[in-house]
Amino acid sequence: ISREDLIRAQQSDDTLKPLFFAVGSEKCSDPLSSSYFLDDGLLCRTVVPHKDVSLEPKTQIVLPFTMRDSVLRLAHQGLAGHTGVRKT
Repeated sequence: ISREDLIRAQQSDDTLKPLFFAVGSEKCSDPLSSSYFLDDGLLCRTVVPHKDVSLEPKTQIVLPFTMRDSVLRLAHQGLAGHTGVRKT
């Protein structure tokens, strides 16, 4: 899927529309919404690991609802690139 297709899918997802509105608003005071941002039109979020403060914040692409199942299946299909307990 192209970046442009992903952006269009995000923008047409009713569950993400409030986030697009919050990100575009300068008066956003919701701490949850404040972790979201647009990267050249692509909705992303910053995740700060709370259990280990030494870890760096991570940037994640926000998936539209219609893509979540397929991405989860892809990530968990078979061993999904894991070589086993002994090698990880």
